[in-house]
Amino acid sequence: MVPANEVYVGIDMGGTSMRALVVNDQNEILAIEKVPTNVAQKPEGLIRDLAALAEDVVAAAGLPKSRLRAVSIGAPGAADPEHGVVYHAPNLGWDEVPLGAMLGKLLRVPVFVENDVNVGVVGEHALGAGQGAQELVGIFVGTGIGGGIISRGQLYLGSRGAAAEVGHIIVQVDGPVCGCGNHGCIEALASRTAMSETYARPFAPGTKAACSSSWKSAARTA
Repeated sequence: MVPANEVYVGIDMGGTSMRALVVNDQNEILAIEKVPTNVAQKPEGLIRDLAALAEDVVAAAGLPKSRLRAVSIGAPGAADPEHGVVYHAPNLGWDEVPLGAMLGKLLRVPVFVENDVNVGVVGEHALGAGQGAQELVGIFVGTGIGGGIISRGQLYLGSRGAAAEVGHIIVQVDGPVCGCGNHGCIEALASRTAMSETYARPFAPGTKAACSSSWKSAARTA
């Protein structure tokens, strides 16, 4: 293994769990850590959890914190990478949280903030299955549903930075309430969270037919 001089931490900040890894300049993964996401906390508490996770994953690699050069966060919602602000993250209950500044103050290193699926798609484009592709679309299904677009070899954000937020396309007008507040979003019907809730319902007396008709209605609308 190549000796690590300066290392970088990447964190996938999900609505259910937060996973961190530390890499060296050669993009070798030195350690991985995962903790639950305590969404009941205020943003300040969750950001302290992020700081602890970043420090823990560096320690798990057997390295001192002084080796940490920067941190990158993939946040589950609309983010402004220029200012490090998470504008709206329904699964966290966040609105206009200056994540980059707050976490950077705790860790004393630069913090880069971007939408989680945008970060994932850029990673696939740079190092994974999408290497060399000029046009690439990625859709990630988890606690929510998000998307990322590479167009002409570059991350495409659209006019408001949310070009690939496919999870909040409405496909059933009278559908279930989504975390964003709208009814019938794809995320409210087909995310891992939504599917878990749906498949739990048939075990309750009298709900099987209602569950089935809801899915058929959603399929016809889509």
